[in-house]
Amino acid sequence: MKRVALLRVACSGVLFLTVGGCATASPTPTVPSSAPVGTRQYAIDYPPAVSFDYPANWRIIQGGIEAGSYRYIPVVLGTGEWKLNGTVDHAASPSSGCLSCGPDILTLAPGEIVVEMYTLQGPEPFQHTPPSAAILLPNGWRATVEDTTSSTTWQVYVPGWLYPLTVDARFADPGSDDARAAVRRVIESLRLVTTSSASATP
Repeated sequence: MKRVALLRVACSGVLFLTVGGCATASPTPTVPSSAPVGTRQYAIDYPPAVSFDYPANWRIIQGGIEAGSYRYIPVVLGTGEWKLNGTVDHAASPSSGCLSCGPDILTLAPGEIVVEMYTLQGPEPFQHTPPSAAILLPNGWRATVEDTTSSTTWQVYVPGWLYPLTVDARFADPGSDDARAAVRRVIESLRLVTTSSASATP
């Protein structure tokens, strides 16, 4: 099966067609749940904590990433490959988390998908509000969405979060319509949770 590698680079805190990061950590574990059949649940341990359902054939690729430019990536998941590329020197700058960023590698075989979720954390946080054109989700939250032939990018305004949760999905045909619909179901399943603790499930 032929795989296509795409470069995603960023050190500016703004998401372009290409996105990167710098410092890595172990993924936040999935949590036991009563998620719909064929799905699993994942909790984002970021106050206030939220959880969502995702297809059971997706896997957790990476998570808990304190990236450069004040970006926090709680989770990357899907069926493709995603690799963070960066050089971190905490001794030289303990608070920066990143001194140099290289291109992250996103690899997709036909029919595969990678979903990256991230939010911002400063440096001068203020409450971001959804634009007037934002759509209403089933849970009452507001969100925006931008689609291309090979991607869908959501910004979800989570109650209590200063910055929106960005959900950036990239996929390869065949099955792009199904991938887009799967991401929408993930978005529509988002909800606040009462605890930030999580325990791993296979």
